Amino acid sequence: MIRVLVGRRCTVYAGAALIATLALGPGRASAGVAGQWNLITDTGISNISEVGLARTPDGTLHAAWSVQQGDDSEELVTAPVTPSGAGAGTAVVSAWASIDNPALGLAPGGGLQAFFGGIHTLASTDPHADENLATSTDGGLSWSLTAADVVAPGAAAYASQVAVSNSFAAQTSPFETWTGTSGVWVHAGTGSGTANADYQTALGGCCGYYANLAADATGNTELAWYSNASGRGGIWAQAVSSSGAASGSPQQMPKTASLGVGELQRTPIVARPQGGFYVAYPIGYPSFTGVELWKVGGSALKIAGAHVPAVAGDAVDQDGRVWVFWSSNIGHQPQLFATRSNPSVTRLGAIVAIGSPAHTTGVFSIDGNASKDGLDLFTTESMSGGTANASIWARHVDPGLSVTLAPSAAKLDHAAKVTVDVNDAGVPVRNATVKLGGHTVKTNAAGRARIELTASGALTAVASHSGYVKGSARLRVKR
Repeated sequence: MIRVLVGRRCTVYAGAALIATLALGPGRASAGVAGQWNLITDTGISNISEVGLARTPDGTLHAAWSVQQGDDSEELVTAPVTPSGAGAGTAVVSAWASIDNPALGLAPGGGLQAFFGGIHTLASTDPHADENLATSTDGGLSWSLTAADVVAPGAAAYASQVAVSNSFAAQTSPFETWTGTSGVWVHAGTGSGTANADYQTALGGCCGYYANLAADATGNTELAWYSNASGRGGIWAQAVSSSGAASGSPQQMPKTASLGVGELQRTPIVARPQGGFYVAYPIGYPSFTGVELWKVGGSALKIAGAHVPAVAGDAVDQDGRVWVFWSSNIGHQPQLFATRSNPSVTRLGAIVAIGSPAHTTGVFSIDGNASKDGLDLFTTESMSGGTANASIWARHVDPGLSVTLAPSAAKLDHAAKVTVDVNDAGVPVRNATVKLGGHTVKTNAAGRARIELTASGALTAVASHSGYVKGSARLRVKR
């Protein structure tokens, strides 16, 4: 992970293009520590800041966020999160009148795209006063801004966070979504001459919020958002046609019709490369009581142990495993947790306790990007000193091991024979190291090991494997 302390940057305009210099001094990045929370922005950013994330084909994860400068203008910053944990912050644009939460996507044909709602200046003739697009062809080292806005005017994209369809997409151009002027809008492509489609109208009008998009490997695209329209509240999802218009009918996530309030972040939706769209969201009324993972158009999996959540999110890896992560108000400091599904998303694995950075007083958004190596988790949190003293943190998370014992209790005559099974969301884990009652053994191809115990009392079996968080199970052996 990286730490990017954002300072002032110099930008040079050349016609319609913008050239951003690499940050010096306080913008210099330093390597973080694996398995620990790493600060990636200065404190004092807005508590409603949310990162945009995209992973390029070389495996590098890129993050983008907006930050207020000393003169109250806004700056858009991107930075890479490399496997070695090193990266450097780059200004996409600086000295704008306003910038809302950005989205990152993969440009058709290669490169990165940064979409953001914002107003460059207050001049009526300024061509940048709605939704904007910048493109990088060198891995985020420099950015070129389009000549003008990229969506049809009139839907207030300048004042909304934006999301794009960039997950496993086989699309010739992206879709963008935002909320504003009582609508939930989707736009196809990057031309302002193409109409914006309003999805909230079908739910009776005002109002919809926190829209998000996901696209699968064949280009199928789904929109998800929060609605508080009378009698049509809760979380909704709907297919997006090639023109950007709604396809089919909107579908409501079970147990969300009575939600009193939505999260202050994009509605978490992901697409598996093998097909299927999944939304992770808190349930319960009048306050959240748990988290469920909903397959759009199907049933939902309740996540055991996800109590009193504040916010939730999801991510998917190349194997189709879905991660779900959430924060819970436990004690005086919020805590974060995560779990990963099996490849068919029919079962969830062990819950991993992630904690939170020291002195955290509130979690406002959580975002993640998954790969074969695990989950990269980003969170915007307020620290001691109030909500104005917020910052963005990041941490790498490994999946957890589950351990089961048979029998779970035994009587010791001469030896107690115990079978230990180690799995990852039901998938057997081979060559896991199991320690129990003074014995150390390895699991076989079925994720199983057998141990003959001579010790008695309350024992704990602990399983470990590289790339996983340890799992354990307790056993009582009586004489």
